[in-house]
Amino acid sequence: MQSRSTIASIIPAKTKESVDHSSIIIHVNVLVKVILVNTDFISKKIIRHRIYSKVIASLAIFLMFIFAMCIIVMDILKYCFGIDPVAEDREYLRRKRQANKRKKPHIQRFVYINAPAKSLTNKTIV
Repeated sequence: MQSRSTIASIIPAKTKESVDHSSIIIHVNVLVKVILVNTDFISKKIIRHRIYSKVIASLAIFLMFIFAMCIIVMDILKYCFGIDPVAEDREYLRRKRQANKRKKPHIQRFVYINAPAKSLTNKTIV
């Protein structure tokens, strides 16, 4: 593992003359490797997995931030400006729930216990 003095020696000192971009990219790559690698003997696969996990974590944090901002903007629109973007949907769902709660007509056929059999009623007695 490199110490701070060697990390400082990797980065070129600021001078008046311009530095070509390829050397800057190389220095950034070296700094990324120094930051991500804790020991000298770590495979590239592990370094790649560390980079992927950091990217995924950053993406998850960004998506949570966007979700929170949407909720905050909706609340500001509703309570500060009186604009409710989902009022129609809420009213539709409320009416739908009320329609489901209403009693529907219940048709019931009575079954008599001591009723004569149907086959006997159709026959005529001679």
